[in-house]
Amino acid sequence: MKNHIFVYSIIALMSLLSCNKEKGTIYTVDFSSGNFPQKSVDLDDYVGSWKKVVLETDSFCLVDKSAHFYPCKEYIIVYSPNRIMMFDYDGKFIKNIAQGGNGPGELNYLSDCTIDEENQMLYYLDIFDTENIHSISLKDGGIGTIPIAIGKMLKSFVFHHDVITCFPYVGNRSQSCYTQDLKGNILDPASLRIEEPDGPFVQSPINMFFLNDDIFYQGLYEDTVYNVTTHLPMLVFSKGNRHADDVNTKDIRENQVFFNSLFSSGDNCVLSRVEYVLKATDEEGQLLEMIPDEYRYYLYDHHLKEVSEITGCTFTPIDKKYVKDKLTDLFPLISSFNPRKIVLAFPAEELGGEFDDNPILYVGDLRDR
Repeated sequence: MKNHIFVYSIIALMSLLSCNKEKGTIYTVDFSSGNFPQKSVDLDDYVGSWKKVVLETDSFCLVDKSAHFYPCKEYIIVYSPNRIMMFDYDGKFIKNIAQGGNGPGELNYLSDCTIDEENQMLYYLDIFDTENIHSISLKDGGIGTIPIAIGKMLKSFVFHHDVITCFPYVGNRSQSCYTQDLKGNILDPASLRIEEPDGPFVQSPINMFFLNDDIFYQGLYEDTVYNVTTHLPMLVFSKGNRHADDVNTKDIRENQVFFNSLFSSGDNCVLSRVEYVLKATDEEGQLLEMIPDEYRYYLYDHHLKEVSEITGCTFTPIDKKYVKDKLTDLFPLISSFNPRKIVLAFPAEELGGEFDDNPILYVGDLRDR
């Protein structure tokens, strides 16, 4: 977009892709296959060093079970739908940044959050506000807004170089994204088609892959993985066959196999494939309840274009190895929305604390492998 050569190259590539839509033209993986080489990994191979953080526990700083963590250089942001807090790396509670409410700077229902460390700004989405991205200064608490270009509900967003890539919530239809500037102007009006929300609300409509300096995304009900910047298809991660229990399945179209990228280190990405069992539908076949049935974990090497199934994982800070079914005791503890760091949030009672204590964190800097 900066020069004509780049634009012409993109147009040529898009024309090439449009001429041949077969999945064989790009790297394709069928994750329903059981033929992946098996691999045991050590998290130390992807992390430079670990820092143990025992979060302070008090009535004014209790961490919600649904909380996410955004570790920065000097502090850790802890956020849940109705609260944003700051702790330091000694685990000490520093301050509340925002709490639930309907007033300026208060949270109705936070759905996504990111930090601009250089400018000490926190940005977040309120899921019921289709007009604005909200900002809070971490220096002085000043609040502000950035207009959402298309005026539709966003589920997630990514900041890069004063450009915002926005991911609207589009229900069960094809996922799409667009870029805008900080004034709310669309920068790529020719991006993928954006639909109105339709069907049951899902909490994670996209899966993000941070590989080196590239960002990819995959719609919840799609197989194709797209580049965030160009919107071009890059990979096909086929989720495999759908299945359901013996219930009313009239007109059920939802894919019940979902991906979740756990963390990335250079060209390597660890991801989970979760298969759900459909438990109930209404008379019209609309989804009412699904429960997780099977978890599988994979290591994807973007440089070599190889996928291995992870069957064991070592976590040396607590001198423990998790094997096969026990992997579900470790990998779901990963919770970091900073693509350069990883957080494992252990329930305190697992590491010698009390049941009602705040979680104990292990924070690591991801290697640029």
